Amino acid sequence: MTDFDFTSVTAERAELPKRTVVKDKKDNPFVPILSESYAAKEGRKITVPAAHSAEAMKLIRYAAQALGIGVRIVVTDLKNIKLTKEVLETYAGTKNAKVHVLFEGQEKRAYTERKKKDTAESPATPATV
Repeated sequence: MTDFDFTSVTAERAELPKRTVVKDKKDNPFVPILSESYAAKEGRKITVPAAHSAEAMKLIRYAAQALGIGVRIVVTDLKNIKLTKEVLETYAGTKNAKVHVLFEGQEKRAYTERKKKDTAESPATPATV
């Protein structure tokens, strides 16, 4: 806990700035592309600067949500080697680095409830003895 006394804080009225990150789903360029991918059961590939790959993936997910379908997304380098999130972040910091974003519209996964496992009682530890 900090030493700051929050009881002395007063709240004032404030107007929050408009959200600029949220784009209108009607303007999403991936909606028709993902719809075609889903209908043909074929993947699609785009090449984008690595710094913009996260935004592209977000728009693809929004398109899937708007269409009511699922989507599988894979990011590779230009040699088609799959990139992890950590490596992609490194690429994003590199000037002029490009990546492939592969995606395919799929059926949404059905939610299945997990089985409850019978757990054995844990052995005694020095803290519980």
